[in-house]
Amino acid sequence: MSDIEKAAQVLLRVSNFLRSLTEEQIDDLITGQVSLTLTPQPAKRRQRKRLDAAEIERIRTELQAKSSRETGMEYLENLSLTREALREIAGALDLPTPRDDTIARLKDRVIEATIGYRLRSDAIRSRDT
Repeated sequence: MSDIEKAAQVLLRVSNFLRSLTEEQIDDLITGQVSLTLTPQPAKRRQRKRLDAAEIERIRTELQAKSSRETGMEYLENLSLTREALREIAGALDLPTPRDDTIARLKDRVIEATIGYRLRSDAIRSRDT
């Protein structure tokens, strides 16, 4: 893009901005009571891609290999999964996933389904023998 094209783009943006101002704001700008400043746009949130079946299976396998709920929770924390990604994992585990579940609640559900059930089962078996 040439310098002239860049200048034209800047002027177009300034023009669009000025059109959004009220009469009073324009008067204040003309008299110097207010000034224009550049502010960076907030970064757009990146949408995480959906987890594929292989990723979900890898996460399930990793969780099932963990020896405690705490290590499983630490593993999930390190993955930095979105709420929707956790819903996908819970769905693959045939867990109920109410829309109002928080990230923390979804993590708890996944941990209980992959680690907690095994720990409870082991405790029951060791108690019976």
